[in-house]
Amino acid sequence: MNLRLRTITSREEAQGTLALLEQAVREVNGAAGGTESKRTPTELARRYLERLGPRESVLVVAEPREVARPLALAASAPLEDPLTGETRALVVLLYTDPSIRQRGVARALVGELRRALAGADLVHVQDAIYAASVAALVLAHGHRIPSVLTQHVAFVPQGSRLLNLAEQAALATLGRSARLATRVATYNPAVADWARRHWGLADVRVLPVGVVAPNSGDRAETRRSFGLDEDRFLAVFVGRDVHKKGLDVFLGAADPAYQLAAVTDRPGRPADATFLPFMPPERLGQLLASADAFVLPSEGEGFPLSLQEAMAAGLPVVTTRHEGYERFLGPDDALFVKRSPQAVRAALLRLAADGDLVGRLGARSRALAAENFGVERFVDAYEALYDEARASPRPVRRRPTG
Repeated sequence: MNLRLRTITSREEAQGTLALLEQAVREVNGAAGGTESKRTPTELARRYLERLGPRESVLVVAEPREVARPLALAASAPLEDPLTGETRALVVLLYTDPSIRQRGVARALVGELRRALAGADLVHVQDAIYAASVAALVLAHGHRIPSVLTQHVAFVPQGSRLLNLAEQAALATLGRSARLATRVATYNPAVADWARRHWGLADVRVLPVGVVAPNSGDRAETRRSFGLDEDRFLAVFVGRDVHKKGLDVFLGAADPAYQLAAVTDRPGRPADATFLPFMPPERLGQLLASADAFVLPSEGEGFPLSLQEAMAAGLPVVTTRHEGYERFLGPDDALFVKRSPQAVRAALLRLAADGDLVGRLGARSRALAAENFGVERFVDAYEALYDEARASPRPVRRRPTG
């Protein structure tokens, strides 16, 4: 089947496609003798657009080139990546017509990627085990287009033996596509060492990270806008509801001495914390600037963007220690804790009772961010790597063995 992809970026433009989708779903339900669910793909798509807004989300429709009939519908929005902690496009498949196979959609995606690469001077891929990353590296290599791979993390524990085995298999197979990249970079020296060992790469660069310091507004007004108490000590968590990030560890540390706010994708309204949805960077910056501490009891990290942003906002950090963090954080620059609610609670109680400690750690966070997280250094490093890749577009050499 000859499929095409069409991107919709506004609610107005979406109405016609959603009506066609609604009709297609009714036809499928009727043929199967079933009843229509209250949570139809059309309703999910509408809610997606209403929640995120046209500038932050898109619908991607797969349809035959001959007729406007949606055969698959996906929604994409800037959410935090579960493996890297970075904000990037996350795609959610809402509907697939039973008359097509998944490989038909995959073929259309690869075709779209091939067309996008046709005029590219360089391809930049984020992490090697995503299907889109593998396809981009293979196509770039085949068309002799230089490429840069940024590998953010090494192996990430998933909290399940089965999932751990699946990730190990992906790293051992899909991950080898890293050898096709012209240049490979990371932000953590421990991740660089891991990539050299596991993929046999001879050259993995460790580049500087870069975030913009948030603009601080009126603290009380910002808190009111989020439904938070203006006066209580506020600890903030930012991360998806995945085992790696430790949301349950954070929630388990609740105590009357302070309030907890989690920016996450978990639904519901917990009794001892406030859940906030993922939001634009400017709005997140306002929230962080109004907080008193940042908590991230995670594992398997490179050096997460949320931690960088919290330090740039001048927040004391409560986090778990990871190999490679010493590049940015000394032993006295944050409160390093075990990955348990009790350890996080003890650290937050200590901060809530000691304003001088909050001030000292906050000032240290801001100073370290200014020293290490400058946007200019980050951009300059990547531009130099791009120039180097374009000047010598051969894949990074494998490390000799034996």
